[in-house]
Amino acid sequence: MIGYDAEYRADYTDNAFQSQSNENKVDELTHNYRLSFFGNLTGSRSKSDFIATMEYRDYQDDTSSDKALSSFLGSSEIALTSRTLSWYVADALGYFDSDPNLRFNTRDQERVNYFVTGPKVLYSIAADKDVGGKLFYTNHNRDGRDLDYDKLNLDMFWDQYLNIRDNWGVSLEHTLMLYPDEADRGDYTITDLNTYFTRKTQANIYSFTVGVSYLQTEDEKDDTSANFDVSLDHLFTRRTGLLLEAGYNLSDESVLQDTQLTQTGQFEATDESGLFYESRLGAKYYYKGVRSDFDFGGEARELEYVDGPQQSALLQNDHYTYSLYTNYKRFVGRSLDVGIGLEAGHKDYIDSEFEDTLYTTTLTMDYVMSRSLDLETKVEYFQGEGNLPSADGSTGDRSYDEYLISVGLHWDPYKSRRSRNEIDAFDLSVIN
Repeated sequence: MIGYDAEYRADYTDNAFQSQSNENKVDELTHNYRLSFFGNLTGSRSKSDFIATMEYRDYQDDTSSDKALSSFLGSSEIALTSRTLSWYVADALGYFDSDPNLRFNTRDQERVNYFVTGPKVLYSIAADKDVGGKLFYTNHNRDGRDLDYDKLNLDMFWDQYLNIRDNWGVSLEHTLMLYPDEADRGDYTITDLNTYFTRKTQANIYSFTVGVSYLQTEDEKDDTSANFDVSLDHLFTRRTGLLLEAGYNLSDESVLQDTQLTQTGQFEATDESGLFYESRLGAKYYYKGVRSDFDFGGEARELEYVDGPQQSALLQNDHYTYSLYTNYKRFVGRSLDVGIGLEAGHKDYIDSEFEDTLYTTTLTMDYVMSRSLDLETKVEYFQGEGNLPSADGSTGDRSYDEYLISVGLHWDPYKSRRSRNEIDAFDLSVIN
């Protein structure tokens, strides 16, 4: 299937730039025009998916020129043998807002491109036993930054169903990260050996992963640590449940921060950079009804900076992050979908006096005007205080508040067909 959709959206903010005590807030209205093409092509020995987007931003002020942005997200898998061996190739081309602390776009986008390719192997030993692996090469290129890298990732696994409820497996992953000489980073390798177990009962889903990680940098520093992930998903009724999660892992935040590409071509961002040992604990209560959904929960994380392959980072201090959130969504009648979300987040640096808090309120309303035309409205309010970093890298005691209002028309003549034959979107986990 090949199709297209289009969108017009008006964005208004009362604070286009992060405000300090001695700065004036700047109002801004932006007209956004987007046209996207998508496709899902399946042959006898291949399967391909793509999303291509063109966007034009018309800024209603005298300080910025309008911008035309484009993005592409595509992947293809070609079978080299009838069942076992295939070759994967993918490309993700988008843009990245240079200041992750502003919720509204900064009008200073940088181009980002990922190219991924390599072989995949999957072999079924028996009906309940699978073995497989992949060897992927990734090239990351980003304009205006020294965060370019090449990555080679080898991932192998053995998976077995012990019975109708229990699933067990072993995985081995080896990652080689290579940075250019001018980059402010050093090369390193990470090897992870894990074993996992999952049990599904009528009321519970238990998941447990435990293993070891070995890190080695180009200056011959090394470190070995344990890692684990555990979760319990308990169903009180058919529609309500409680999800509990905990984990301790080694992660490269500077690699992960811009790997989640949306259909509009924008990469997500964080203000963390470098290697961290991450400890996390989370809980969520949820309800999934016929016409309404509801959840509330919280998460606590500790990030311990690894002093090795990252020579310098803006905020490399060890820190805690805490968040509480709740979301409610309801279908009203046959045409209206409304939702509200509340979130409070706090970050506290262990080795310094820096800390900041951000409160977020989100209201959404989607109205179905016809089979292919929707009216989409979103109102967000952000309020922050503390030591917030600015776009130039400086930090200081700041306060921040912003309204962001978006109203748009979304025309999608293929909406009903996509609901029955949804595109198998590009798996971004291969980048991570």
